[in-house]
Amino acid sequence: MKNKVNITLLGIILIIALFLRIFNLGNTPHGFHADEASFYINAVSISQNGMDEDGNSYPLSVKSFIDPKPAIYSYYQIPFINIMNDQVAASRMPSAILGILSILFLYLFIKKLSNQNLALINSFVLAISPWHIMMSRGTQEVISSFFFLTLSVYLVSLLQEKSFTKVKVIILTFSSFLSMYFYHSAKVLLPLVIFGLVIFYFKKTKNYIVNAGLILFITFIAAISSLLVQESISRASAVGILSDKKPQALLIEQIYNLHEELSITTTRVFYNKVQAYSLAITNEYMQYFSTDFLFIKGGKPFRYLVPYHGLIYLIEAPLLLFGIYLAISKKKHGWPLFLGIILLSPIPAALTNIETPSIIRSFPMVIGFSYFIALGFKEILESKNKLFKYSLLSILIVIYLWQITYFNIQYHIQAKYSMPWYRNNPYTQIAKEVAKISDNYDSIKITNDLRPLYSYFVMENLIDINTLQENPNARENENYSLGKFSFNRYDCNFDEFTPNTLYIVETICKDKNGKIKNLELVETITYNDGLEVYELLQLVE
Repeated sequence: MKNKVNITLLGIILIIALFLRIFNLGNTPHGFHADEASFYINAVSISQNGMDEDGNSYPLSVKSFIDPKPAIYSYYQIPFINIMNDQVAASRMPSAILGILSILFLYLFIKKLSNQNLALINSFVLAISPWHIMMSRGTQEVISSFFFLTLSVYLVSLLQEKSFTKVKVIILTFSSFLSMYFYHSAKVLLPLVIFGLVIFYFKKTKNYIVNAGLILFITFIAAISSLLVQESISRASAVGILSDKKPQALLIEQIYNLHEELSITTTRVFYNKVQAYSLAITNEYMQYFSTDFLFIKGGKPFRYLVPYHGLIYLIEAPLLLFGIYLAISKKKHGWPLFLGIILLSPIPAALTNIETPSIIRSFPMVIGFSYFIALGFKEILESKNKLFKYSLLSILIVIYLWQITYFNIQYHIQAKYSMPWYRNNPYTQIAKEVAKISDNYDSIKITNDLRPLYSYFVMENLIDINTLQENPNARENENYSLGKFSFNRYDCNFDEFTPNTLYIVETICKDKNGKIKNLELVETITYNDGLEVYELLQLVE
């Protein structure tokens, strides 16, 4: 009977999680970002003829505008694209499903490691978590990595004593590989988490050394394989903090200020690159534990930002601290692992210098936070003082409901008007407007480095997939053409205008290029708040 109740409760929690992740999925997050559009058109391309947009057959990675992306996400999208009419919702649906499944596997893991009640509460905390919801509603690879990380950790917890089987070993190898393949941060975090599991939690099992050695060997093979498949080294060098010149510039400035007052030896000891970059990395790392990042503002990239809202509900701050105190003071089984995840997750993020503090690279922190919040919540539920328990629970429920409602208002409504330029909001609108009138023009010219627009034109069937494949990597050029569409990287750079041509420019172009003022306005593209940002123009005949 108790088991049926627990299964029912888990089902209800997963239904809540499903609703919070697929409700209005085609419209929230607002704006279909260029990375999302890139994944989508590659999914369409692969489904049509087995090649990505650049003509590579069944690729494991696809090129984007900045760095390679894991192509398997595009494979995920294919069945949804074929059965759903909403392109944006179809693009995002794999993330929503993987997000829900990650909650399920964390439930199974915590149930095995601790107990079912804590596992259920933890699942509920994750189901309503702003951080987890945001990551589960966008077309991006971190939620895929996160899902396979949770699956890998759960599988490791199963591989004890006589439970080793070839099937489990194969699945663990494949799951670990996929977690590290989908996102670079997992290449650092997952091996450390698995190492912690093996060392601290399975040392009393039979055949410990053999089993531990096999698990660590599996993780090593998966890590090496993921490095070979993805261009991790080039990406790391591009975004790594060691490529940032600011610490070095600050170091030179300090040395210049002190060179007449300190000896050369003293200067070299206290003012060197090791000290400068160590300080920069420490500063980056500490940002991930600030109240601003966790509870007030969140982090970057800005396209995921929910206005005036953090990654964790404010009401969860005391529960989190209470849970950590309980875990350490009462030596709750498993607490070092979850505290370790919190402390280790920001390390890969702290070693980068782009879009920091990053809510994507540090996302696995949510595992540890949800565990300790659930632990604090569980202690209140199990209190023997009924007056204390029911009074505090009533207060918690009221505040939780208020904060959940506020988060959803900010996420679904307020975010439409907050920094929309980070989400490429107008690109979809431009493509839809051009689709209505494109037959009226012999050529369409786009300036102001709006090269990502080609993806949106593909979505509106204005540019054929075959045309893309016949012009591989054209988007990397300063100027390129696809059919009757021409893309110019430079601002407002039109020297002459021709009849039967549609020009797509930023509104500021009229101030930068006086000739554009002579063109006739066809359509104005605005942000949701009415601010004019792009114009469709033609020559007056």
